[in-house]
Amino acid sequence: MTQHDPLADLPWPEAAVTPSKECSQAIRGKCTQGLCKKRGVSATTRALLTLGLSLLVLGTYTWYGLNEGQPSGVIRTALFGAIGWLGAQAVLVFVTLARPPGKRGSRAMRLALLLGLPTLFIGYLGLISTEWFPFSKFVAGYSGEHAIVCAGVALLFGALVAGGALFAWRRTDPYTPGISGALIGVVAGLATGSGMTVACGSHEAFHACFAHGLVVFALAALGFGFGRRMLSP
Repeated sequence: MTQHDPLADLPWPEAAVTPSKECSQAIRGKCTQGLCKKRGVSATTRALLTLGLSLLVLGTYTWYGLNEGQPSGVIRTALFGAIGWLGAQAVLVFVTLARPPGKRGSRAMRLALLLGLPTLFIGYLGLISTEWFPFSKFVAGYSGEHAIVCAGVALLFGALVAGGALFAWRRTDPYTPGISGALIGVVAGLATGSGMTVACGSHEAFHACFAHGLVVFALAALGFGFGRRMLSP
């Protein structure tokens, strides 16, 4: 006994059936409604927007430092350093983000920048510090509380920069969105960490490295997580 295929009983037109002219026009009008020629935001514009956010945060920190009566010489020295790190951010953005996907450098190179720049930044903060407390003194009393407050403010401003940059670069990396997001976090961390050295009245090594420096790694981790969602198409 053979099984009969029920599809064989269905009618099968030998010629293609085309809709009428009026129906075709109605379908075309419905499908193309609201469509217009539109060009996406260029990579250069996204890069400049990212650096503009960093510059805005640096300006905010500088304004605060001047209004808090910080010595002009200290602010000038910290500002020179912050501008230098702004240049590092520009290189990072244009080399690892502004180039087309697949041409942003090897994974090894991007990971080296991802780990190397924050490490160099923390080393820089330690070198420019003018005071060195024992660790037990750093974590006790006002010193420890001040470090927590500084770290919280730096993380907040860095998150604002990272959030704006992630939005600007959304859906631009189909290959390594997590790494690109982490690099955006590094840019934001360098912006807020170097800016905090201008505004903060403490120039102690542990304070600078922990409260101003480790925020870069924290924002890189956050950028990795959010980048996988926001930067992938």
